[in-house]
Amino acid sequence: MPEYNHLEEAKTNPIILEIINEWVSNGLLAFGNKNDLDAQSFGYISVTSYGEECFQNEIILPYDPDGYLAEYKAQVASVDDITLKYLGEAITAYNRDLLLSSAITLGVASENVVLLLIESFAQALPNTTRRSSFQNRIRDKWITSQYTIFKAELSHFLNQIPTDLKQDLDTYLDGIFNFIRVNRNQAGHPTGNMPVRKVALHNIQMFVDYSKRVFDIREFFLNNSFT
Repeated sequence: MPEYNHLEEAKTNPIILEIINEWVSNGLLAFGNKNDLDAQSFGYISVTSYGEECFQNEIILPYDPDGYLAEYKAQVASVDDITLKYLGEAITAYNRDLLLSSAITLGVASENVVLLLIESFAQALPNTTRRSSFQNRIRDKWITSQYTIFKAELSHFLNQIPTDLKQDLDTYLDGIFNFIRVNRNQAGHPTGNMPVRKVALHNIQMFVDYSKRVFDIREFFLNNSFT
């Protein structure tokens, strides 16, 4: 990507300046011409090594909230409005450096994704008796208890789930879901510990693949019944 020189604030769209400042603060861009050591001034902007990696790998980044959500919806077509609302809040909070708020709202989005998964799983159970028993056991329980009951029940039907959906399932559920949940709980209690910005970014990036897998499994549950 070329370097841009001689930015004239008076003639530049303010929105472009805001985006440039955000990308500089997030390490995607840097002031100065990296190809010319004599041109190290605020009149030049270069793409950093981190920025090049992100652009070349087409990583979905939260620095453009509307673009992030549009790309997210393109990849996760079955996402619901509640998840989108909290995910949007998490991204906005992250970009404003409100990391506690970002961790909490991303955690709520993640919790909603898993609750929808558990709800769809109940519908896929083989008979009314088993379905009612499962629903009674999870009723009025906290998400951690519901999840534990769900994982135990799911183990009886894993052989009926397509390989591509259950591959690395523990990584997506036990790993990513629980990691986001722990960060959300830490942010939601008066511990005085601030989230690390890099961790917050990592969680937002992980949320894409994680929630896509969960929604794909949910679609399978909604369209199939276990035997």
